[in-house]
Amino acid sequence: MDYVGAGMFGVVFCDQEGHAWKAARVGMEPSSGHHPFMYEMFDAEYEWLKTAEQSEVADYIARVHRFHGDEIVLERECVFGHPGGWGDETHLFELHKKIEREMIPLGWTAPEFKGDSYIIQDDGSPKLVDISLVQRVGINLVRWVEDVLDGRRATSDRWSDLAFYVLRETREGTIPSDVSRNVLGRLIERDPEIRVAFMIP
Repeated sequence: MDYVGAGMFGVVFCDQEGHAWKAARVGMEPSSGHHPFMYEMFDAEYEWLKTAEQSEVADYIARVHRFHGDEIVLERECVFGHPGGWGDETHLFELHKKIEREMIPLGWTAPEFKGDSYIIQDDGSPKLVDISLVQRVGINLVRWVEDVLDGRRATSDRWSDLAFYVLRETREGTIPSDVSRNVLGRLIERDPEIRVAFMIP
């Protein structure tokens, strides 16, 4: 493999078959409780990329192959070219806003914007390769919180954190009030202090 680059959370290599391998900087054996934050972040990146494949902006986003959870390694398309720089950022920011407009109805925010999150290919077209710090929104968030409550998913977030996320999206209008009341009620059963902290009647 060839070394491609490193960011705050991972190191990226490309192999001869055109696959990129983004390995978490720390963490092995997430099932044993090691580095759950890194596992969750890479898992969210994988889910985001899978969702983006069905969107109108799929051509501007690297294709994903697999998330290797035990190793905390994301396997995706290796995009060749050079990282976007300050001279590209006006155009890239407009594309980033378009990606956000497409992804919000699909249950995700856009990742944080950085010019070097995009690779400018030889034909001049950009592709997004770094999907760091995305967040679930709307009903996608509700389903994930319900999975955590039912023990199907794990998270390092506290119950109060999950309540905050749900309240935030309810105020944004992406979660219907009746759905919000139901999931908040379940969270309050786990942590009654949520009712006081967020002044929930």
